[in-house]
Amino acid sequence: MDRLLKNCIGIFLRYNTIAVVLLSFTLQFILIGRYLDNSVISPYAPTASDAVDYVERAQLWQTGGFELAFSDAYRMPGYPLVILIMNYLLPSAPYLGVRLLQMFGLALSAGIIKVVLENFVTRRIALLVCILYILLPIWHFVPALLAESFTSVIVVALIYVLATLKFSEISWQHVFKISILIVAATYLKPNNLILLIVVFGFLACTLKTRMIKTLSSVVLIVTLLLSPWVLFVNQAQSGFFGLTTNSGANLYVGTGMVLSYDESVLARSAVKWKVDPRSNPTDLFTNNIIESPAAENSKLTEKSIQIWENRPLKEIGYASDKILIAFGFKSNSTTDQVYGLFNILSLIAAVLLIRSQTVRAWGFTTLITALLLAAQAAVFQADRRFVVPVLFPFAIVCLGIVLGNLSNWSFRGGSSKSPKNPKASREAL
Repeated sequence: MDRLLKNCIGIFLRYNTIAVVLLSFTLQFILIGRYLDNSVISPYAPTASDAVDYVERAQLWQTGGFELAFSDAYRMPGYPLVILIMNYLLPSAPYLGVRLLQMFGLALSAGIIKVVLENFVTRRIALLVCILYILLPIWHFVPALLAESFTSVIVVALIYVLATLKFSEISWQHVFKISILIVAATYLKPNNLILLIVVFGFLACTLKTRMIKTLSSVVLIVTLLLSPWVLFVNQAQSGFFGLTTNSGANLYVGTGMVLSYDESVLARSAVKWKVDPRSNPTDLFTNNIIESPAAENSKLTEKSIQIWENRPLKEIGYASDKILIAFGFKSNSTTDQVYGLFNILSLIAAVLLIRSQTVRAWGFTTLITALLLAAQAAVFQADRRFVVPVLFPFAIVCLGIVLGNLSNWSFRGGSSKSPKNPKASREAL
């Protein structure tokens, strides 16, 4: 029995990357396999109503064309495109196909994380940290027809590209790959455009020369690739400049005026700070079916700004609670508390990495990501869907680097020591 166990461990270590992918795939199948069906809204996530909208737009795109599906500019076309492609590839079970694709993408991203970590820590530490990544609730989004799973995969791919950069150097191939990934993520969800700032933070810590030229090139490529959509939106919704016409609605939700009194932490917070609809009936917004989506978006934006101006202290208090809720720091659920503990440990790891010259970029980038997501939660929604797919990949890299180098680093005093040659250190261990 011992020999068999040793042989299994030996095989796992020899084919470790493939093993990580298979382990992730197997674990997902055990946890959520019974929810991998061809329904639009999975029983696992019955409140994920956005799935219906994505599916309807994909169907309209297929039958009536792109303009009919997106003339209101309420959604980006990236995720409906995935559903549309699956409608052609698996016409009898397209939504099952999307779920399986999300499952495989997430499993593959776990293997990529392992490859990235091996640049900084030993193989065994990389494997252990990857197992932790597999257990993290990113798989929660796989059974739902939502863009979060693909967002996390793209973020992992972006991390891989950043990890292949040579210190203080960057090629045009890297610039193009980084830009493509940012654009792909943005076409899935407009708020993913914050990855542009995240990348800027990483490059600012990495590049010593051509930084302005590099950042300008990334901005130019991203702008060019997003311009067809921006031009289409401007034509479809005359006078509107932006990515989607739902930003005003999200701002209004963020004020607390769209709320279910369900005794959740978020609902209790809104009532406590008196930003809920019952406390502010005069701030309720009534939709006008005659108005265009652009006009309604503008009015909702103005209304949200007006609410913040009328009760700034209450909204700030509610916003601070939303940040704590979004990051799992404030919850009555054990699962959420574990999620919050991971975030705390990751942020501590990021702070520690900032003190190390060779891996400072990872810590700085993770903190920037957390700050951007906190600002998003404060202004818009305390939705974990915005935090988990973007923050967790960066956070796990930081945590892995710290765990793998605790014996080599000294965090006391004014400096820290990190391995000058991580790969050599890894081989020695």
